[in-house]
Amino acid sequence: MNTQIVVSSVTGNTLKVAKAIFENLVNSNKVDKCTLVKVDDYKNSDDYENVLVGFWLDSGHADIKALEVIKSLKDKNVGIFGTLGGRPDSKGAFEVMQKTCESLDKSNVLLGNMFIQGKVSAEVLEKMYIAFPHLKNDENHQKRIKEASTHPDTTDLEMAAMTARRWIEQN
Repeated sequence: MNTQIVVSSVTGNTLKVAKAIFENLVNSNKVDKCTLVKVDDYKNSDDYENVLVGFWLDSGHADIKALEVIKSLKDKNVGIFGTLGGRPDSKGAFEVMQKTCESLDKSNVLLGNMFIQGKVSAEVLEKMYIAFPHLKNDENHQKRIKEASTHPDTTDLEMAAMTARRWIEQN
């Protein structure tokens, strides 16, 4: 089966995850053809049965470019992965992923979805602190930002790659 990985990444977190998935799939010999394309270079998925789409969390939702790709897919086996600075197992993350998956056309088969934690860029933090100045002094927020600063780490990348591989193998 042919697999295409489409990734939208601003800080590099989601691209790291996509590259780990790509390398794992290519080395697994479980796919006939596997390509990795950045969302800005995406044309279509016509030659692929499986499409994995990676997004970054933008103000509480999947970024618009990745979401456009997700909404455009028809009759594909689709896996969705995202990166965020918060906890991947949080209620908010669950709600974002649920809404993102619901945007898939019903002709698709959802292979699976996952969030991977990633560091928050200085630019995003600056914008966040302008909009929400109280967060600069919020201990819980600062603790989450510090925790996120070490991600995605090797364990995150291995877990993401193995999860995506299972999606493809079980299909």
